[in-house]
Amino acid sequence: MPGTSGLNREIDPDQAAVVRRIFADYADGLSPRKIAADLNAEGIPSPSGAGWNDSTIRGNAKKRDGMLRNETYVGVIVYGRNTFKRDPETGL
Repeated sequence: MPGTSGLNREIDPDQAAVVRRIFADYADGLSPRKIAADLNAEGIPSPSGAGWNDSTIRGNAKKRDGMLRNETYVGVIVYGRNTFKRDPETGL
């Protein structure tokens, strides 16, 4: 259906529990570094499958990425947030 691209997302209950925990821990005053360390200590897999890093949680303010800064985690879908420029000759 035209105009609905990206609106058919499904929430994974196991991943949602981790996301809720991260937001709750942060609201309780834990730093992103402490949250990441706790998740790693408990063997909870990160989105990439590697270990948790504080930047995965806090993200970059300018790029609005990371779990705490990404609007998707509060239910807002934003299009065109990131742009990537490549050299047409090298592809880099």
